[in-house]
Amino acid sequence: MFSSFVSGPLMEHLGLRRLLLLSLLPSALCWLLLAFPLATWVVYVGRVGTCATAGIINTILQPLLAELCQPRYRGFALTLPEIMVSVGLLFTYALPRFLSWQASAALLAAPFLPMFLLMLLVPESPYWLLKRDKRDEAEKVLLRLDPSCDVVEEIIAIKSSCADDPTFFEQVQQLKKGRNARPVLLVLSHFLLRDLGGPSVVFMYSAYMFAMAGVQLDAFTCSILVGAVRLLATIASALVSDRVGRRPMLLCTAVLCAAAQAVAGGALLLGRDPTLGEGALPLISLVAVLLYTAFFGVGLGPIPWVLVGELLPTAVRSLGAAIVSSVFALTVFVINFIFPSLIALLSLGGTFLLFAAVNASLALVVLFFLPETSGLTLKEVELAFASKHRLAREGEKAGV
Repeated sequence: MFSSFVSGPLMEHLGLRRLLLLSLLPSALCWLLLAFPLATWVVYVGRVGTCATAGIINTILQPLLAELCQPRYRGFALTLPEIMVSVGLLFTYALPRFLSWQASAALLAAPFLPMFLLMLLVPESPYWLLKRDKRDEAEKVLLRLDPSCDVVEEIIAIKSSCADDPTFFEQVQQLKKGRNARPVLLVLSHFLLRDLGGPSVVFMYSAYMFAMAGVQLDAFTCSILVGAVRLLATIASALVSDRVGRRPMLLCTAVLCAAAQAVAGGALLLGRDPTLGEGALPLISLVAVLLYTAFFGVGLGPIPWVLVGELLPTAVRSLGAAIVSSVFALTVFVINFIFPSLIALLSLGGTFLLFAAVNASLALVVLFFLPETSGLTLKEVELAFASKHRLAREGEKAGV
């Protein structure tokens, strides 16, 4: 959580691309410390280091992608990090079946070198370059990203967005303005409600939950099932998000996630009644959890991260991204920490019903407050919030 927050001022000072480059190799080193621990303290250093660098990388990716991508590709691009997370989860679920934890840690260090080399080919954000009065470099980046663009018009639009935020610390003052505070609070509410709805416990405690539900599957099979379903669903999200739109995807999946959790909770509560017998209830619980995983992968998982890139105004983007990432990390920690206590208090079925209620409340937030941003430039999104107009009007102009 701390590394997510301090990444905000670091982004402003160093640039998004440079900070990402500086984070990749230390992350690999920390995984190698875990793979070859010379002492107990080395394991602690490696674990803290992997968490710290992950927090920084997680905070940087969405703003950088949003500022580099054209509107028509932005939904797909902003979903790619969530696909990589799903691949990583599935990979880490599978590794312990075949390798020791030390060998697994060594293998997890391997992708960072090609990632570092590929990032050398990625340009810096033109927004950051213009804030540092590097107009010539910004123009080159814009032409490289889209040779057919009107560079002068793009520069004017970006400079008007960047005019009020020369430093990270001045963004704290900018955040007091309604046009900046509204989108930040909207994104925060999505993350807070989504993660209080229990996705992290489903992915971390899946084998434990299936065992409590009476599902006759080993831990490895349970984890692989959940990981594979999430990965396939997230890929589907990337393919359709720019055509369907953020708002309908998020609204539908919030409702469907709530319904799946309610079914799972009801089946688990009925399973506690000895007069009913087990019957098909364990299978119903399994299918409901897998459906929740699929719906989450399509919408609730990737779309809030897309909103980080699209809704956060340029004037407070690095501060907003740092706040959102910090709240995300804190919420995941809290819900994972209290999950065993929730089970003891409410039972597993009651806990799932509570999660269903939280996801239903998220659907209401989406329904009443979330505008459509697909097909809009970042400047159009900011202007719509500044003028207090519904973004749906802009979406109609963009053909969404």
